[in-house]
Amino acid sequence: MTSALDSGLVGFSLEVSRGNRCLFADLSFRLERGEMALVTGSNGCGKTSLLRVLAGLAVPDSGRVMLGKADIHRFLAEQRRDLVFKGHLNGLKKELTARENLEFFCRLWRGSYRADTVLEELQLSQAADSLVRHLSTGQRRRVSLGALRLQPATLWILDEPLAGLDKSGIDLICGWVGKHLQEGGIAVIATHRPQAFSGSYQVTIEL
Repeated sequence: MTSALDSGLVGFSLEVSRGNRCLFADLSFRLERGEMALVTGSNGCGKTSLLRVLAGLAVPDSGRVMLGKADIHRFLAEQRRDLVFKGHLNGLKKELTARENLEFFCRLWRGSYRADTVLEELQLSQAADSLVRHLSTGQRRRVSLGALRLQPATLWILDEPLAGLDKSGIDLICGWVGKHLQEGGIAVIATHRPQAFSGSYQVTIEL
């Protein structure tokens, strides 16, 4: 995996507030390629806010986030292709089928995986032509996370990716994360289930 992010992901003295309440301050960390950070803490402590800052979707009150040698908030459009953010919302078109949603992502990102290959990995081949609105909550989450296989990004930023998944789904996504790291990727994951992820390549950011 080649990338502009050879210097990794670095947060410098980050501070984020919500209204008049400071969620966290003076938060610094460094992740090299092949490493993962698990963001933990109680509801409302600022996990999602931190992920949005790391993805360049929100600006911190103070501090900086660097991807490689560039400030994330100054990334050009083509540079942003090297990171993917998956939040609480699935980001799927309910009027389209599971296959049509993934084929859209295939055309958008021009990755090496095909929609049918990902659907088979997701164990959703039989539901491939079902409208997303007719899928179960867990099936929708699988389709949404399937996009991770279709975008050739080095940095994965995932907000509670295991929510709504059964054991087989959890094992699948954790396996994808492990392979992503082995290939030199970086991951930042907010989760209430840190025990599901394992490996010496991780650090914990507790808010």
